[in-house]
Amino acid sequence: MVEQDFELLQEGDEEENSDLVQFEEESSWSLIKRLGAGASCGFLLGFETVVFVGLRPLVQSELGISCFALENLLSFFPLALMGTPLVLGSQLPKHLQNFSKLPFFLFCGILFVSSGLLVIRSANLYSIFFGQLLAGVGISGLILLHMEYLVNISTPIHRGKTVGSIQLGVGIGVTFAHLMDIIFSSTPGGYKYAFVFLPVVASILVVIFVAIQDPLPTMNTQIPFKKGGSLPWILGGGLVILQQCSGEPNVLYYAKEIFERLGFCDGVRASSAAFSVSFVQIVASGISLFLVDRMGRRLILIFGTLAMTLSTGLLSIEELSSGREWEPPICRNNYTFNYDAVPETCNEESPKKFEVIVLISLVFYVFSYSMSLGTVSWILISELSKCVANPFKFIGWILSINWMCRLLIYETFYEATSIV
Repeated sequence: MVEQDFELLQEGDEEENSDLVQFEEESSWSLIKRLGAGASCGFLLGFETVVFVGLRPLVQSELGISCFALENLLSFFPLALMGTPLVLGSQLPKHLQNFSKLPFFLFCGILFVSSGLLVIRSANLYSIFFGQLLAGVGISGLILLHMEYLVNISTPIHRGKTVGSIQLGVGIGVTFAHLMDIIFSSTPGGYKYAFVFLPVVASILVVIFVAIQDPLPTMNTQIPFKKGGSLPWILGGGLVILQQCSGEPNVLYYAKEIFERLGFCDGVRASSAAFSVSFVQIVASGISLFLVDRMGRRLILIFGTLAMTLSTGLLSIEELSSGREWEPPICRNNYTFNYDAVPETCNEESPKKFEVIVLISLVFYVFSYSMSLGTVSWILISELSKCVANPFKFIGWILSINWMCRLLIYETFYEATSIV
């Protein structure tokens, strides 16, 4: 009798263990799907932001447009990125309290797919303008909805991975954009070929998002703020402003031009150096996904900021000792009046030693930023969003502040460097 009871108890334990294994497998699969969705969002954002910057001379020569029109073209995307989260975050929550956000996610995905098709089929400047506008609205809506979704389903043990996957995707997108610059910069109509795969990636992202609609427990924050207070808004806004003012976005998005101004006069060499820097961001973001939940935010931030300070200090000392001067392109310098000016090209090669130090400094800087501030800031913002009454509105406003700072830095980058 006792042996029979023991056998029944053992069978019950085995069934319980099998259920536990099945739950762990489902949980791991759900995590993989969420990581894939976050990386896909980041990829679309990183690629769309950088690809036209690298292919700018080709676009200008192909379409025969003025420098002023080209600058406005490049500004359309961050302008749409800035406005969309502000509108969505302020208006949509009133109508979505009892409805799924999936239709809006599908709508944003369709907008982004349409933007890629418009650029591929573009015959004039206006179609590219409209395509950039649709791309900004589409990817901004995708990231806003995905961030809010991740905030509501992420468990504390995987919070860093799920939110940090977007930063990893941005690095992959930026790297791919620099690769497209190397391949298509001298190909007629090359900017159209660079956009061929974007509708495919956007479609895959929508499919992944549909697949991750699984009921998971909402994450619980331990930050002692009362909902409805202003402190989370101040901290969240301060984090994104600090991110943009750190200079890392300029290093990634203007990497090719920075290397050209620092003596990498050959366009292929400058693009290759920019590619290597952006590839380092992928490696650093991937490492941070596994370390941020184990080492803690504070230790990673301290290490990252110290390393960023060291690398920028080394670069500044080497630049000052070289005696080189940064001359902003005519296209950027007072471009309101120089409508047809063409950007100046590099005409002074630097010593190999100087180029090596510059490359190492920028690689170390990007690695440190991606390991710390780039990933941890958005994890903290996701946690802060649980401390306000309307997380969707909070994330929308923070994203708008982020892109407003990006647009401001973008418009003043060359003027600021010429003053310094």
